Amino acid sequence: MFDIANMIGITAEHLCELLGHFHHPLTDPHHNHHHHHLHHLHNNHQDKLQHSRILLIDCRSFLAHNESHIVHSINVFCPPFLRRRNGTKPLLKTLFSDNLIQDRLITDYYFHVILYEDHDLTSDSISFYIARCLQEEAGIKYINYLEGGFNRFRNRYPLFCTNTPKPVMLTMKPSKTRMMNRTNRRSNYQYIHTWPFRSKSNNNNNYFKPSTPTSLTFYDDFPRIFFEDQTEPAELLPYLYLGNECHASSKNLLLNLGITAVLNVSQSCPNHFEDEFFYKRIPISDSKCDDITIRINEALNFIDEMKEDRNGKILVHCQAGISRSATICIAYLIKKKRIRMEEAYEFVKSRRQLISPNFNFMTQLMEFEDQIFADNKQI
Repeated sequence: MFDIANMIGITAEHLCELLGHFHHPLTDPHHNHHHHHLHHLHNNHQDKLQHSRILLIDCRSFLAHNESHIVHSINVFCPPFLRRRNGTKPLLKTLFSDNLIQDRLITDYYFHVILYEDHDLTSDSISFYIARCLQEEAGIKYINYLEGGFNRFRNRYPLFCTNTPKPVMLTMKPSKTRMMNRTNRRSNYQYIHTWPFRSKSNNNNNYFKPSTPTSLTFYDDFPRIFFEDQTEPAELLPYLYLGNECHASSKNLLLNLGITAVLNVSQSCPNHFEDEFFYKRIPISDSKCDDITIRINEALNFIDEMKEDRNGKILVHCQAGISRSATICIAYLIKKKRIRMEEAYEFVKSRRQLISPNFNFMTQLMEFEDQIFADNKQI
């Protein structure tokens, strides 16, 4: 059995030197850094990191990684259900979805492969499972772990850790006329649900089915959800944003965020600036009968094309940024980050609090999730 005796500890100070040759720890726990400054920092040190041939692996959950992580680390997390599904032999292609990283691991490209969790490793640490995969399938002889984990490193070197920007919410209420117009466009949207969305069934081997919404919120006969919206699209990943029609109609906002492409999944919202951005329209009806599964792959392929081929940033939007566009973003996280639907939903909701995909879409997301993880099992 793979254990800590097969791994080599590396201190926070040593890792910091490898990352950027920054020798003086920032010990002030209240020291914060602007989100845009962190992006600048990432770019400045990217060449150094690539030249050093370091692969830094965050073995924590996807939610924890996106809350804050060491710069340039990649997230590789294998939850218990996936470990059970894969059996005793971990699969490199399941853990590492990036083909370039797979190739570099197999060809012994990296000088340093470093794993970390929140704290020091314990007997049941996920790091051992990942390390065994690296050793058995990629032939990596020397695997490091970060002593003290992420928490100790962040306390000493906050400059080398990302911070999640908090959503900025509007507190003013829009005019009654504007609200009437928005509500008429979405007159079939009658409820707001809160998680948990699925309940276990005793008759179908833990398959989950939609349940009744656990809360209803109304404001003068209109959902309160429309009175409080974010002033900017929600950043889900460095290249993926989720927003609404208003966000998509602001050219200055899109330019300020560095958006290069817009995925419009509404039926009626115009593509406002086709001379300025790459556009793709995939008309989806926010209804209880529309089949979104036939459009998911088309949407996800567009996001990947804009990201990988054009190094772009993509805004995904519908009218309200609540159901259709949120569904596409959740599906993207399920497929690309290999996470369960519940975790993808909670992550997107943590960035854009008012999302509420309709029951039909949630059911189809469950089926999409089953398909993705069934494919992983067959790899």
